[in-house]
Amino acid sequence: MDDKRFEEEITKICYDVQITGYPEGHPGRINFKPIVPIMYDSLGVKINRGKTLELPAYYCISDELKKELLSYEI
Repeated sequence: MDDKRFEEEITKICYDVQITGYPEGHPGRINFKPIVPIMYDSLGVKINRGKTLELPAYYCISDELKKELLSYEI
């Protein structure tokens, strides 16, 4: 899985977690875009997946899913 795919996967997670904060029919659900925090390497080029998944935004990710997301690191 490349960085683009990794970002897509964590974006889905952020979307699911954040959208549930708005009840059905709430105006905040219209054109909703989640906040997706990402940590990069020291050059700011490649995603540091380990540090990204340690951020508080990803508290809900199970250890099993984290392991899966990290296992595809290139």
